[in-house]
Amino acid sequence: MNLNKVFDRTFLLSYVFLLVRLFIGVLFIIAGLAKLDQPAFFAHSIEQFDIVSRPVLIVMTYTLPWLELICGVLLILGLFLRASAMLIGLMLLTFIIALLSAMARGIAGECGCLGFFGSGRIGWPLTLQDTALLITCAVIYIFGDRHKLISIDSLIAAIKGKIQSHR
Repeated sequence: MNLNKVFDRTFLLSYVFLLVRLFIGVLFIIAGLAKLDQPAFFAHSIEQFDIVSRPVLIVMTYTLPWLELICGVLLILGLFLRASAMLIGLMLLTFIIALLSAMARGIAGECGCLGFFGSGRIGWPLTLQDTALLITCAVIYIFGDRHKLISIDSLIAAIKGKIQSHR
């Protein structure tokens, strides 16, 4: 084993990126599955924020869990890495705005984030948690091309490189 490689900063950062990708991916898979399992609970969670109309509520109830699930899987696989990090980041930004709006209007309750696995109370701790996850997704989006350890994106890039070098 080459110890210089083990202690190489870029190599270590690649492993940190991998662990972060896995954590966020698993978190969004769990969130999506929980909401798919209990759409009525999730619809009620959205409804309490009093932000969207009934038709939008119905669309969100049945599309957002699938988007969370698919983006979580893609993040874990490292397929469309930047796109999945961006979509998760946009979802988190939307959640943060919804939380801030609810807090400003004095709405209290559960966020419905993880369905039956548990939800956070609407408030600053949850907002700060989502903000930290958003920043992490932004870092994955910005620097993910440099740290694609164990990803389908890097495998595709390697195959493309070999094909182009044979031309």
